[in-house]
Amino acid sequence: MTKIGVYSERFAATGAADARVTKRAMGKSHVPFWQLFLRETLQNSWDARTGDAIEFTVNAARLDPRRSELLRDTIFREHPADPAVAGTLRASLDSRATRILTVTDHKTRGLGGPTRADIADPSSGNTHFVDFVRNIGRARKKGYAGGTYGLGKGVLFTASSAATCVVYTQTMHEGFVTPRLIAMCVSDDSYRHSGILHTGRHWWGNTDSEIVEPIVGAPARALAIDLGITPLRAEELGTSITVIDPALRFADSTDKPADTDEKIVAQISEAARRWAWPHMVDAGSGPSIKFSFVVNGNELQIVPPQNDSYLGPFVAAYLLANSSRDGEPPRNTHPFTVEPIVGTRLKENKRLGTLSYTQEDRTIIGTEKDSSEIALMREPRFVVKYLPISDTSRYRVRGVFLAHPSNDEAFAQSEPVAHDDWNPQNLELEARARNPVRIALKHIGERFREISRGTPPPSASEDQGGVTAVSRALGSALSSALGTGAEYKRSRTSTSRPRPSAPKTYRVTMSAPPVLQHDGRGLTISFPFTVQTGPDFTASGELLRAIAQVLLDDGRPEVDPPIGASGPEILGWFRGETLISAADEVALSDVLGGEHRVLVAPPPNTSVALGIEQVKR
Repeated sequence: MTKIGVYSERFAATGAADARVTKRAMGKSHVPFWQLFLRETLQNSWDARTGDAIEFTVNAARLDPRRSELLRDTIFREHPADPAVAGTLRASLDSRATRILTVTDHKTRGLGGPTRADIADPSSGNTHFVDFVRNIGRARKKGYAGGTYGLGKGVLFTASSAATCVVYTQTMHEGFVTPRLIAMCVSDDSYRHSGILHTGRHWWGNTDSEIVEPIVGAPARALAIDLGITPLRAEELGTSITVIDPALRFADSTDKPADTDEKIVAQISEAARRWAWPHMVDAGSGPSIKFSFVVNGNELQIVPPQNDSYLGPFVAAYLLANSSRDGEPPRNTHPFTVEPIVGTRLKENKRLGTLSYTQEDRTIIGTEKDSSEIALMREPRFVVKYLPISDTSRYRVRGVFLAHPSNDEAFAQSEPVAHDDWNPQNLELEARARNPVRIALKHIGERFREISRGTPPPSASEDQGGVTAVSRALGSALSSALGTGAEYKRSRTSTSRPRPSAPKTYRVTMSAPPVLQHDGRGLTISFPFTVQTGPDFTASGELLRAIAQVLLDDGRPEVDPPIGASGPEILGWFRGETLISAADEVALSDVLGGEHRVLVAPPPNTSVALGIEQVKR
């Protein structure tokens, strides 16, 4: 077997960067750590894609005693003299069930090119291996994609209690799929040993040369398989990065610590939904990233973002923005507003992006404390930031701004290392040149300040109170995700605004975005809802009626349909797949507790609205 040893980097006579540069280069981010971990690893995987889609897996596991011993006695048989590492690494590896967290990407190119930073690839200029394993920073000529192999990798070492990870990759080299395996550690600081100053960076691998090299070929793959740190098949390209002893000290956005492997993976999976949902939805050719999150062999289930009450409006807005990215928006986008943002005074690339949003009535949907936000994104289609915007006390705004590809580099340059904001001052522009990022952000801000001072558009007006719309644009089904509901009272004397915490009698609320689906009945729309009751309320004798209507281009319900035109049909009220009532009406007592749905068959190529009303006695 190849001799595996440790190499600790010395400062060169001309100087070098110490370990702190790698670990702190990200700077401070407003994003909780495990969300940042997901963003950085996923962006790097996406940048390495070989086609239009990738697979991305996060797997937390405990190695059995045999594998724990193999890891300790084979790869990490030698320990560096670094005082900040030796003790923590031993502690992490001494367990008979070593904890690991492995991130794997499939359908990517792997880490190819030379394995030494001082050797250039004479053919392709491929530097992916040295960019990730050796170098700090990124050459400007590499351009701007979603992430960076230069500085974002610092999250891997922060994620490990031992500041250590094992990198296994399968890449094309000289026409063959070539496995490579190397371990890395980045300490907290430089240190002195035997009179020599060291940077605090360490590698474990083949020590036959003057520096450590990766283990390559069949021995590398055999070791990775034996350790259980990669799911890659022998013939495929990709990379698996294993964090040794993931830290249990990081909290989420609510300050709840992720102090178990289950909580760590749950936070990472939720981060994928929050920041990478554009890759989870079908924008025409299916989801572009297939996610898998596993803890000790059990896969976590992820709620599709289009079915999520928070993310649903963003998803629908994104699909509309994406469909009209290079042209005019579709005619009927109710209840969404879709508009291009143009920098008319720019010399070139005047189309800055597309703004798409909807307004929701807080007095109906019961979200009085939720802020209005616009999800900012550019070509890699990850959410950069949820931008808070001006709103009114009644209407909440949800939407997206999708930067136009012609200005993608400008928006990329404006991002800090953590890719979590757009800072116009980061752009390097010629004297007196106009700043496209500043223009776009100013336009977004002004647009919603105008709305907050004026009257809401028809999509949020009062006469739409109990209606949820399903928009169809360019042949793609779009759920509006406009959660709605109404509170029904037996008394007409109260004029106070409904409060979601305690309705006086009961409130019907659209609990999730409607879903367009094809089944044995053809095209149908499922409208999920819940019923919230007040204290001491008795549902006996109460009836609800569902009313479905076609929406016109301006968002108004169709009152006089053309002669011979078919209208929407109520197919029934359901609890899960169980039919409760096939009529337009249902007993209120039959839909209490849990989520129910109304199934509607829409006429072809129409937008349909659903209202649920009390049957007056």
